Amino acid sequence: MLDIQGKVDRWKCVYKECKAKCCNPPKVTAGDLKRISNALNLKPDKFSELKDEKGLFIIKSKNGKCYFLNDDFSCKLHKIKTVPLSCTMFPFLFDGIQYGDDIILKLKLAEDCPGYNKGEKLGENFKKSLEDNGSRFIHELETYIKLKRTGLRLEDILAKI
Repeated sequence: MLDIQGKVDRWKCVYKECKAKCCNPPKVTAGDLKRISNALNLKPDKFSELKDEKGLFIIKSKNGKCYFLNDDFSCKLHKIKTVPLSCTMFPFLFDGIQYGDDIILKLKLAEDCPGYNKGEKLGENFKKSLEDNGSRFIHELETYIKLKRTGLRLEDILAKI
């Protein structure tokens, strides 16, 4: 389930204009860790702080920005189509998880993004993509939590997901 705060009609990423202001190290799922690790042939501890924060992990920081940000402000992960789920939901940012009978993913509209009112009008495809990626994020979080409860180590969980 998603709790989305804010609304935007048009948006386009202008990462060079803002110097990738949004690329603070993201919180990622274990599924993201596995996809990135496999795509780059890197162990997760090379690019992530493997401290389990209620089922989420943080990409390491490099000069205050995401580990995967290039000097020209482009993203290494975009080029190989392995972007973390939290990044695919931009211009909405991860704003927390509410745990209960269902897991609720909280998203909020990024503040001061220079890409607002630029680009094409965001329509049903954007909304569906946001919902699909949010649902996938929640599913990966639930899967990780279930496997973690069985006593498995992170390495074993990554092998199973």
